[in-house]
Amino acid sequence: MEKESKDREGYILRSQEYKFKQKFFTFLFFLALSFIFWLLNALDHNYTTNISFPVDYRFHFLEKIMVNDKPQELSLNLSGRGYTLLRNVFTATQHPIILKEITLNYNRYNSDTNQLYVLTRSLKDIIQRQLGTEVALNYISPDTIFYEFSPVERKKVPVEPNVDLAFSSQFMLGSGITSRPESILISGPHILTDTINKVQTIYKKFTKIDKSFSVDLKLIPPVNNDIHYDKSQVTINIPVDKYTESFVMVPIKVINIPDSMEMKTFPASVKINFIVALQNYNLVRPRQFRAIVDYRTITTSINNKLKVTLERQPAFVKSVTYRPKNVDFIIEK
Repeated sequence: MEKESKDREGYILRSQEYKFKQKFFTFLFFLALSFIFWLLNALDHNYTTNISFPVDYRFHFLEKIMVNDKPQELSLNLSGRGYTLLRNVFTATQHPIILKEITLNYNRYNSDTNQLYVLTRSLKDIIQRQLGTEVALNYISPDTIFYEFSPVERKKVPVEPNVDLAFSSQFMLGSGITSRPESILISGPHILTDTINKVQTIYKKFTKIDKSFSVDLKLIPPVNNDIHYDKSQVTINIPVDKYTESFVMVPIKVINIPDSMEMKTFPASVKINFIVALQNYNLVRPRQFRAIVDYRTITTSINNKLKVTLERQPAFVKSVTYRPKNVDFIIEK
């Protein structure tokens, strides 16, 4: 009997809880429905508000370019029905105000300047046509847009390959990295082009290189949108040669010694070691190297030895070393 009594009490409680929830959700439904009807009725009235629209400047001058910071947004004071204004709030970023140079009524500060200005009230009819007839444009903020133009300068600048090369054993860079084309044409305001002396490719690393190859690399785009390149990528040529190790013996030349004196060094020559591409191996001659000691450094010599300097070497040899670096000497009058 006690168990049946507890079951009946539980059923009653669950039944009451269900009815309460049912009433509560019914109340929320009608509350939401009332709010929707109120909102629809409110949006049917006329309002006035400010809405910011992005600006799309479509200026296509051939010999001049705009260089100052322009307002990226215009605040428009609009009147219209709530529905229309709310739609414009949410879609403004997808429908920018388009300003073309042919539609603007420029005013110049004076005849000797490239600085111009436009009163935005003169743009009212242009912008109203873009907004349509469902809203009325009252006024525009800011009230003035300032422009500064600079003549377009064009010049050629060299292309600098930005590559990192790692060669396989016994291979080396040949005659040098080249770019095709070697230079590109850049254009923009003089104040910007004057600071550009070269254009780099994007960084690229190559490893285990054992043969010559070419690769297309994109150029690093200009930082400023007012600078334009006539090409966006170039072809980089990387010649690769197999190399060998070799050496030559070169006599040491004494410089800056008085005519009345003669100096002899011990040893009289240096051994110069280097690596050279196989195709250039037979071109190497001892006379292409020049090793010297300077008589005027006697007073600063250490341990009565003169420093040997390698003054000249052919451009096609790499990893050049030589010995000895210091030599003994005697002077004869």
